[in-house]
Amino acid sequence: MSGNSLGFAVSPDGLRAPVALEGKNWTPVDLGSATFGRPIAGHISNVWALAHHPGGNLLVTGDRLGKVFVHDPIAGTPRPLEPWQILPCTSAEFSPDGRMLVLGSGDGTVRFI
Repeated sequence: MSGNSLGFAVSPDGLRAPVALEGKNWTPVDLGSATFGRPIAGHISNVWALAHHPGGNLLVTGDRLGKVFVHDPIAGTPRPLEPWQILPCTSAEFSPDGRMLVLGSGDGTVRFI
């Protein structure tokens, strides 16, 4: 698989890393075998932000147009996270205890969820 990487996030167990490549999706990568899974769709613009929940059971992705999705990191099933849209979503991170999600934007906006 080739393309410019726009972001990645290593899972808490260190076994997986979803990678955002140019395009409207992200791709799970098995770090043990260095193999790419099938691309996960759902976004309508480039994915820039990815963050794993510390428990490993959720993955948050955010895109250039501000859409934020919550995924099952294994199956990739997306659910929109509304109304917490941030334009554009350039960064995402969970607090160490997993109780708070912080979203950052290129315009300097920060949202705490």
